[in-house]
Amino acid sequence: MTAAVCLVLDVGIHMSASINEAVKCLKLLLQRKFFAEKREEVALILFGTSATSNDIADADGNFSHISMVRELSPLDWDILEYLNNESFLSTDEADVVDALIVAVSHLVSKCEYAPLLICSPDCFLGCRNRRGIQEKRVLLISNLEGPADNAQIAKITDNLRAVDVQFSLIGCNVHTKRSEQIPSSDDVCAPGTSTRTLGMNTAKLTPAHKAVTDLWCQFNGESYTFDEAIPALAFFETRDVAQRGWSVNLDIGDSLRLPVVGYTQVKEAHPPSLKLLYAANPATPVRLMTSYHAQDAAATELKPTEVVRGYRYGNTLVPFSVEDMIAVKPNSEKCLSLIGFTNASNVPRHLYVGDSVLVFVANSTPDDDSASNGLAALAQALFELDGVALVRRVYNRVSAPRLGVLTPEIRDAQVALVYTDLAFADDYRPFEFPTLPLRNPPSAAAAVRSCKQAKTCPTDEQLRAMNQFVDSMMLGNAADNDDQDSDQEDFVNGNDNSLNVDVRPERLPNPWIQRLFTCFRERGLNPARTLLPSTSQQLKPSWLDPNNLPGLEQLLTRIDSLPSCSLQAARANLLATLPDLSSVQKGADGDSELPVAKRRRLMAAELFGIKAELTENRTDTVTSSSSPVVLQSDIKNAAPAETASQMISTVDPVGDFERLIVQEGQVEFACERMQEVILMLVTDPYTGCLLRPKAIACLLAYREQAKQTGDLKIARAYNTFIRSWREDLELRGLLTTHGSQTQSSTNDARLSFWVDTITQGGNWRWLFCSYFLV
Repeated sequence: MTAAVCLVLDVGIHMSASINEAVKCLKLLLQRKFFAEKREEVALILFGTSATSNDIADADGNFSHISMVRELSPLDWDILEYLNNESFLSTDEADVVDALIVAVSHLVSKCEYAPLLICSPDCFLGCRNRRGIQEKRVLLISNLEGPADNAQIAKITDNLRAVDVQFSLIGCNVHTKRSEQIPSSDDVCAPGTSTRTLGMNTAKLTPAHKAVTDLWCQFNGESYTFDEAIPALAFFETRDVAQRGWSVNLDIGDSLRLPVVGYTQVKEAHPPSLKLLYAANPATPVRLMTSYHAQDAAATELKPTEVVRGYRYGNTLVPFSVEDMIAVKPNSEKCLSLIGFTNASNVPRHLYVGDSVLVFVANSTPDDDSASNGLAALAQALFELDGVALVRRVYNRVSAPRLGVLTPEIRDAQVALVYTDLAFADDYRPFEFPTLPLRNPPSAAAAVRSCKQAKTCPTDEQLRAMNQFVDSMMLGNAADNDDQDSDQEDFVNGNDNSLNVDVRPERLPNPWIQRLFTCFRERGLNPARTLLPSTSQQLKPSWLDPNNLPGLEQLLTRIDSLPSCSLQAARANLLATLPDLSSVQKGADGDSELPVAKRRRLMAAELFGIKAELTENRTDTVTSSSSPVVLQSDIKNAAPAETASQMISTVDPVGDFERLIVQEGQVEFACERMQEVILMLVTDPYTGCLLRPKAIACLLAYREQAKQTGDLKIARAYNTFIRSWREDLELRGLLTTHGSQTQSSTNDARLSFWVDTITQGGNWRWLFCSYFLV
């Protein structure tokens, strides 16, 4: 156990207005500790009860109306059920100072080897702490409106100081300094200083308030109101994981080694796993047994030694035994080796992989700070040069090597290197998407390929409206200030058009884990009650309350505010400048028919060779159809006007191009469509290599049509297409003016097709139709 906590709950008559909030705070605190699997022992004391039940009460009436409900013991589910089922409000009162003395006496007697000797209510003689107990804490939950004896408060303070007990209070503020501290999501009863005040007049304070104020000021105790504590305790905590550093040497070359230690800074938190239980009696142990059976008539059971894993390679099954798996596993030593340095811009964020982030600091001793100096020099150099270090990381002897990047992080006097895993070539999935129409003037080569770009480019007015809308929706950079007044100024700043809401990850818990813990609690405390689904129609649980989520209430207020606010004005201006969007007709099931039908036609054309008939200028929409696919026989029997405007598909592009090129007035349209089909076949991210023969056939058919027909339009379009292809590669730095690849060439599909197929390593000018080149 790491801590011993004694909970002291005031149940006197003066708590009638606050007893529900007090019990709620107590339950939330214990639930957080229980689900976080805190290794703590908890005791519960009620003062203000009708009966008296404690170890130091006497016949003279000292320490009366104080009951020890639960002695110090490990936290379990029984105390949660007790708080959920009992009614605590009483008609009597008790001295709050006596209740604190009983709590401290119980903690000291249970946490020390030798028995506690109590000479008087204000005298404690303690011994060494019991093994495993690192700290003792007393949490008082009261509104401090009850009685208290302040006669010997100074002597009690001196004797309490010797037992090393920390004090916390929920229900009232006892400090008089004019500054505030918002409780974090950590334990409210954790040690620290709270300086929040309500500006009360000390002359009007109750005796209990005066006594506790004197004690808390002497012991530097924390104090929070119910309004502060409940939101901080409303979130569950996941299980604490012991942070053990990973000690390793950062190898820089063959002769330089920096001893460093890495700590996990960020790691994805997973919900707790569910165990298999016997439904009729969950307390009955359940053991999982796995058996293997042959797929024969008798379902023969196989022994574990008769089963081997294997890999299916087509129709062939390749057995892979345990010995083979051992041979496959890497046999590398633990290391963190430097590969080289590069500019930070060469390692984009989308290449970061892995589920954790490590922070490496120098592993130096007080007598030798050479490691700290070396790491600081390396981090400073990388920071000034805007560089990063690429490293090879092997966690242990049986771990696979990882490629990672070390990024310098310098904050005040703290210097560290942040490690993140990088993707290998097997992890990267390249895709080529159509570029968005930018406002900047396109290049000559891009203008040839995008004839309709001017129609889709945003106007200056639309850009200004979008910029205004983005500025009004900016969350801002709320300062990390624990003062409540500063937080309110950061959340809502009237002079700033941005939302300015703090949504840092360390303040936003995972809603899925919170919902899971809430259901665990409700199912455990109320087994017969049905769990409410997590929908907007149901009552929202406390962890979804905007008041409990930092910044959410201010964000909703800004969005739902009056039309005169900056956000609403920016939204109205944006909607006014955007073009009108016509809604797509929807069927009875709510799905839009036209996109669905288009996807089905395209899928049928790609998979089964069934061509669909779509035109670029088609205006009629499909409202109802028993089959969204147009068969090949229907296209052949279609009207000439309908055939003249058909698209060139990827099923038979050469045939479609030859039929379309002979149509009157369709030469330019056919050339444009043929160029689009060739580029689509070349740059297809899924089957680019498989479609390359079809792309070659299309390019040769395009060239033959330009040579045979003698039409200057086809020849000029073809020559322009080839020239723009090469210019595009040169503009992107993939090809030199002499036709050779540059050192920065990547796995670009257009470049690969140009080098391997079009030029074949030789002169590319043979592609031109020289007779028609003008």
